[in-house]
Amino acid sequence: NGPGGLGGGGGSGGGAKSPAPPGGHVDRDGNTFLRTLSAGFNVLSRPAVDLVDEPAPKFVQWSRAMTTREELVKWCGLKSPHRAVEKMTRSYGQDCSYLVDLCRQSIYFDSLHDVARCLRAVADDPEAVLVRAKNRLDPGQDSAASCGFRNLSLNLRVDCAESRRLGAETHVCEVQLIMTAMAHIKDDQGHRRYIAFRNLRGE
Repeated sequence: NGPGGLGGGGGSGGGAKSPAPPGGHVDRDGNTFLRTLSAGFNVLSRPAVDLVDEPAPKFVQWSRAMTTREELVKWCGLKSPHRAVEKMTRSYGQDCSYLVDLCRQSIYFDSLHDVARCLRAVADDPEAVLVRAKNRLDPGQDSAASCGFRNLSLNLRVDCAESRRLGAETHVCEVQLIMTAMAHIKDDQGHRRYIAFRNLRGE
């Protein structure tokens, strides 16, 4: 994997087979705007794509995936209703306005340089309104709070003509920028351990 895509995502959402981001309409999982926006970040920042139907995380350059295995890109689905209610109850005092990762995607990188390029692409995109950034890549960040997991988590709104037409421009989404070395650890077994850790903390 060279620097160079997009994978399925943050939290507990597994990836599902999905075509490249369609344009001009909302697909069944309501994630179209975020997929399209994330795909644009991929072109500008050269990340690495995670593929479905692989026994372990497998990353290839975004440009290669778009020409050879576009239909196998792993996109993240919406957060499940069960987990959304659980998180809202455990962590947010039943205030659903704090749920900012119902729509989410993850982008993977081989180098911090390309993470920085992607962050610049987000900041420069007029349709991406950055709301918050959690820099878990900061060496000063206590990784014990995230069970050792590190990433750069961005919360943003997709503000474009279509999202405004649908009244979705105020919805806050999540895009995680993750190093591929960390993503290889974040497999199904690692995620099960994280869920156990999260349950013990009541989150």
